[in-house]
Amino acid sequence: MLHRALLAGLFVCGCAVGCSDPALLSDEDAGADAAIVAHADAVAIPGNDDAAMVAARDDATVVADDAAVVADDAAAVADDAAAVADDAAPIVADDAAADDAAADDAAVIADDAAAPVIDDASAPDAEPNPDAEPNPDAEPNPDAAPPFDGGPSIDFNNLTWAVRNVIDPRATEFGRSQLVAPRNLRGLALSNDRRYLYAGYLNGSTAEAEVRQIDLTVNTTVASPFVASVIGVAGKAIAVDDVGRVYVAGESTLTVLTSSLSQTLFSFPCTARCDGVAVTRELGALILYVSDRDAGTLERRRLIESGRTITAGLLEGLGGTGELVVDRTGSLRNVAIDPIGRIWVVALATNRIYRVNSDGTGFTWAQVNQPFDIDFDGPYVIITHNLARTLTRIERDFLFPVAPAAAPPWAFLRLDPIGQNNLGALTGLVVIPDVGFYVANESGSSLPIVDPNNGSTFRLADPVIWAEGP
Repeated sequence: MLHRALLAGLFVCGCAVGCSDPALLSDEDAGADAAIVAHADAVAIPGNDDAAMVAARDDATVVADDAAVVADDAAAVADDAAAVADDAAPIVADDAAADDAAADDAAVIADDAAAPVIDDASAPDAEPNPDAEPNPDAEPNPDAAPPFDGGPSIDFNNLTWAVRNVIDPRATEFGRSQLVAPRNLRGLALSNDRRYLYAGYLNGSTAEAEVRQIDLTVNTTVASPFVASVIGVAGKAIAVDDVGRVYVAGESTLTVLTSSLSQTLFSFPCTARCDGVAVTRELGALILYVSDRDAGTLERRRLIESGRTITAGLLEGLGGTGELVVDRTGSLRNVAIDPIGRIWVVALATNRIYRVNSDGTGFTWAQVNQPFDIDFDGPYVIITHNLARTLTRIERDFLFPVAPAAAPPWAFLRLDPIGQNNLGALTGLVVIPDVGFYVANESGSSLPIVDPNNGSTFRLADPVIWAEGP
């Protein structure tokens, strides 16, 4: 009891931390001028014959008269041409105005064409593309729309922190000493009523690994919060379905347990090494997603239920085979499903977080340093950053980073930031939207504590840290 009172004094605490221009159309009108030339020659006829001269003069007069008539006709034609030109002027002007209008329309179309197009396969009118192939080397679209405030979320500017659970090496739980185990806390999951936290301890090997059920309502100064345990199941990632069954990704095997961890309901082998698990309902069917660390794949299985047990897991979806290659070299970690059904996979080695729809379309990614686990808070994705020991956020639709980042106030919590053997990390994550989050301080450690019974020093191990907004 003294041990629990000491822990209460040390860790039941909290703190606030703060286009180019469009081408214009023009009509080129070609006019043809009518030139009529009248020419009357005075013809000199040789000889001195008067009659001939008179006849010649008469002929000349006739020619002159005819020339005058021709000149008059030419003038009339010129007048007609002028009238035609006058009539044509307003028509040409109207055509030019129409051309200007057409140019304006062209400019609008050009602007619309230049506007960024957001490819969101989750939109109601979007058609899935069955021929789409994932492209891990595709660059994010820098012209995508900026992030927006999509609703209530945890206030990262005003977080209050506390150590919620920790391993005391002096204590005994379930008849076993905690001097060397459990250690290496990784996976976390929360029961549907938020009373129980499931925590996976890796302990160096699958045979020694352990998953514990922690009662969050227990006052740890007077009683142990650990209410159930299962050995031999490595909780690298943990998920809980809508009826309370617990799914544990543990190296070579995916195991389904009852909520009390007392019975195995179903299990199946992983492709190579499964490190992530998530479960959801899609059109009423129970769907399980598993990420494989070594194979670099994401599996989708439709689970067959019989009462409260599971009888089969059928590979379906993700383009037809139930399996999608995400990132062969990514060292995939946890997988999560956002509120609108998109699947997210963390790739630690390539510093990426991938997102894809359940039919395999809409494949995209965000560049993130040392991502390890993710969960969702309103419009945001919260990310843990392993040995960087921080948490950040990105906007879940457009993948833009969202300030500020957060880190536990190590000194105030009396925790050693580098942890055991300099391997202290922030890994597993569970978020209660618009409230707070639990984060696993894997291989974490307290600062040295003096045992009042004998004066020796010891360190508490692998804390679960809680942070909440105001």
